[in-house]
Amino acid sequence: MKKILLLLLTTTLGFTGFAQTPYNPYTQNIHFLPEPNQSGINNCGPIDAIFTIGLTTQDDATDWVNNPMIVRICVTGLVINSSSVADAVYGSYSNFFSWSMEGDSCFVGVQNDTLHGTGSDLFNIHPDATGLIGVKLIIPNDLAVPSLVGVDVSLIVPSYMSTFNVISDDPESSYTQNYIGHTTVSGSLFNDPAIGDNPFGALIGTPSNTNMYVNVIDSATSLVEGTSMIPSNGNYLVDSLSVNTTYIVQLSTNQGVKGQTPPPVQLPPNWTFADEDCCDSSASDGIPNGTLENIQATTCPIENANFGISNAIPLPVDLTSFTVSEINCTSFLNWISRNEENVSHYEILRKEANSKSFKTIKKIEVQKQQANLKTYTFSDKLIDDNNDSYAYQLKIVDLDNRASFSAIKAINISCNDLSINGSLAPNPATNEINFHYHNSYQASDIAISILDVSGQLLHSDIREIKNGINSLNISLVNYPKGYYLLNYNDLENKHKGTLQFIIK
Repeated sequence: MKKILLLLLTTTLGFTGFAQTPYNPYTQNIHFLPEPNQSGINNCGPIDAIFTIGLTTQDDATDWVNNPMIVRICVTGLVINSSSVADAVYGSYSNFFSWSMEGDSCFVGVQNDTLHGTGSDLFNIHPDATGLIGVKLIIPNDLAVPSLVGVDVSLIVPSYMSTFNVISDDPESSYTQNYIGHTTVSGSLFNDPAIGDNPFGALIGTPSNTNMYVNVIDSATSLVEGTSMIPSNGNYLVDSLSVNTTYIVQLSTNQGVKGQTPPPVQLPPNWTFADEDCCDSSASDGIPNGTLENIQATTCPIENANFGISNAIPLPVDLTSFTVSEINCTSFLNWISRNEENVSHYEILRKEANSKSFKTIKKIEVQKQQANLKTYTFSDKLIDDNNDSYAYQLKIVDLDNRASFSAIKAINISCNDLSINGSLAPNPATNEINFHYHNSYQASDIAISILDVSGQLLHSDIREIKNGINSLNISLVNYPKGYYLLNYNDLENKHKGTLQFIIK
């Protein structure tokens, strides 16, 4: 019996005195977030590769200054989705390494601190003995479909850690393929108290107990691609939409039919469009008309295509006319109002050709005189490009700071040096005005017409012009005081334009 006990004691002491630590660093459970489906990973949005890493030894790996462990993460068909490597690699275990890029496709982490073992108490393992490392990735837009995408993780273990490992450090891998599926459009309908702002307020699905529908229209074919009734909670989703397509998204009481012409945009009685926005939830698109245009569908879902509607607020004024015309390579706006009641001011909104939203460019105070009809004019001389398209809209603000909007007027400014051939003098005029026209070509005929600011034709005739400077006298007898437009059209040389003048 004593010999047996002595043998056991000798064996135990011998193991303690001469055995080396089997550190056995490991990686496992590498996977993607979001998880691929049966078709693979959709070409949309960020993709994270995440795995578990740690030590199974009781002891810490402390010799990181002279013998650091290295983690190597290489990707296929994926690229970094961050402005820096330090931000792209994250997770509790990533903090024990300093990260850099090796080429364009590998992340390399060099141990910069002690790696903790489990500790001697198997029921109270050190919390840092294991952890996660994640990498922020994305599929590039130009990657062919389908292509192999994946991540390989390997450990380069220093000799003092690897010599006595009881299990080899096999690399971990996870591979799938990319695919292009369908996309969706989703958003919300708000009962919006503030017209012309970003859509907000209480969610509403059935204003005045009326079903509302969102119809998605292919811009190229002008046919309905998808449709959905808005549920009572006000949040809608239109699915199974084709990618790489430009869409128009419309709100209506009428449901469209796929493949057919869309129904008209419409609201229940006593409701009006307040605003709409896609897809940043930060500002209105500036056109409260129940329509979102130029929605570019990629493989990523289109979210926050929102609409705002409100109980109808009648215009505090009757606009008998609102026109926009080109005068001397600038936009000339004119509107005539009737019965201005509780109107505070007008704001002139402008949208440029490449912009999605209107911006306020001028505030016009209401005229104080007690006239039934009032005429307003504005010349937009601050347009950035004298050869471009612009859209204008009037925002009418009442004394309660509520806003309503006019129709939208578009104009294409197309001027160059050759088109600036005419001038008027004197201006302002009284009984007559002289139209000076420089004709650089052969003799021709020029058509002249005079209109009031409402667009009504008051006079027209055709005059002969010679090469050089022509001065044509036009009688203004019996014309009332006010603003007028003179249109001219060189019938032979195709030069035309519009000039503004005043009769005082």
